[in-house]
Amino acid sequence: MRSLFYWLKKDYGRNIDLVHIISSKINTATGEPQLETINYGITRAVLLPIELYRDFVVKMQSSGYKYGDAYDYAKTVFLIDKRDLPSTYELTFGDYLIYLTRQYKIIKMNDLHNKSVQAIELIVEELPVEQRITLDREPRVSC
Repeated sequence: MRSLFYWLKKDYGRNIDLVHIISSKINTATGEPQLETINYGITRAVLLPIELYRDFVVKMQSSGYKYGDAYDYAKTVFLIDKRDLPSTYELTFGDYLIYLTRQYKIIKMNDLHNKSVQAIELIVEELPVEQRITLDREPRVSC
């Protein structure tokens, strides 16, 4: 299992940054959020093929009128070796992932345990432009 995982890291490994938000404040003069972050650089996160799917949501108003719409989603999956993270780092849903200057929010995390491999599966969705926040790229902590 370990040899398969490291083959995936070698052939499909991508450089990503995991961004952990330490604290956030709102600037009272400008209304802009000020974030204190730590970036963890990961040099070999495995990027799996993107899954595209459509979901249809139906809602009902109190008057009995039904309405709904179809939404298209793209699910991206990254596999991260736990050895590539600092031992004290604990992933949370408030963390962000940056890949090719795009910001992704973590929507699901799975611990993958095996006798020889310990990895984390991150299922992420790209944040729309209007939801992106300006992240301080310093200080960068290398793993």
